[in-house]
Amino acid sequence: MTEEAAFLDAIRSKPDDDVTRLVYADWLDDQGGETNAAKSAFLRFQCKLTSRTVSAPIPPKGNKHLRKLAAAVDTEWLAVVSNPTIEKCELAF
Repeated sequence: MTEEAAFLDAIRSKPDDDVTRLVYADWLDDQGGETNAAKSAFLRFQCKLTSRTVSAPIPPKGNKHLRKLAAAVDTEWLAVVSNPTIEKCELAF
């Protein structure tokens, strides 16, 4: 199993674990390349958005920027790492 596959498995098993996502983003940065930089940017921005509280909703430009970052990476990869928020949901657990 490759290191990247191990990161993706860890994300699949704990989808709400931002620490794993951020360590993976660091690893991607270390690997270099345009694709890895795009993946890293997506992960970091997604973690930033999901760390917001109900009292501080995601600004509309935030979702637009996330969609722009998502367009730069492979859809199969996105299917594993995406952790979409439910917009306009006031319910908090």
